[in-house]
Amino acid sequence: MIGAEFPIITVLLADGTTTHRIVSIGQAVDFLVNYWPSERDDRYAIAQQACRDALKGNCSIAAARAAFIDAAREAGIFVDYGFSRRGL
Repeated sequence: MIGAEFPIITVLLADGTTTHRIVSIGQAVDFLVNYWPSERDDRYAIAQQACRDALKGNCSIAAARAAFIDAAREAGIFVDYGFSRRGL
């Protein structure tokens, strides 16, 4: 499940100007652990758990993606989500 891909989610990095594209559950977990803003709330915890569960096959990829988007919106780092894997 590590390579479980989904439609692109674009978020901002901590500098507030650089965007980052998330296209898989593995990338979502990496972003949550290594690049998420220092302020972390319940939605962050829900997203992290959903993504980890999706890696184990215990949560759908769509539900994990939705939790990530919800947390990113709450954190103010959500930019956009698309339906094309290549952003076309």
